[in-house]
This record gives sequence, structure tokens and C-alpha cells, in this order.
Amino acid sequence: MPKYLFMVKYTPEGAKLAKGDGYAARQSINEKSFEALGGRLEQWYWTSGGDWDIVGIAELPTEALATLKTMVDGAGTFARDSTIELFDSVTMDAAAGAKVDYRPPGQ
Repeated sequence: MPKYLFMVKYTPEGAKLAKGDGYAARQSINEKSFEALGGRLEQWYWTSGGDWDIVGIAELPTEALATLKTMVDGAGTFARDSTIELFDSVTMDAAAGAKVDYRPPGQ
């Protein structure tokens, strides 16, 4: 199943609401929402002093579901977010060995 890196920066209001809910509760809510989409939350970290408030790694069946998850979660509480698909070494080796029939413009 594809893996994704999720990074989130809360709005000031979003950070206040997360603190009010409790950080462990927010993590639990996210674990359940990944499971409801057919995925699994592998790792979840709160950060300090960086560009992101939360970073996490999760599995989800499709990129569309990963995008949906971020859109639903961030409605009004995320200042910005990023979702990046992750690839293991086996997948990268397979991609590196693929032949592409392509000619750049002008060549």
C-alpha cells in the first residue's frame, strides 16, 4: 500500500483548538480517520521550532484518498500542509530500470 508523508502547520486558531482537544486525542482521531479510509497511521510526531507542527507517515490505498484526508482535516485549521508519496528502494530500483520512449522537443 502506498505510504505518504503528511506535514501540517496549524493556523493560530487551529493550534488553540488542538491544544484544547488534547494532543493524544488528536492523534487518536487521526488514527481512526486513516483506518476509516482503508489505511493506517504509522508514525505521528508533534514538532517544535520548525516549519511544521505535525509530521506523520501513513498508508492509504490511493493518492486521491491522501489528498482528501488532508483537505478534510485542514478545513479552517491548517495554515498550510504538504502530502508527499514515499517510495522504498525496491520501487525506486524498478523505476530506474524502466525504459521510457520519449523524445525531448527539438531533438
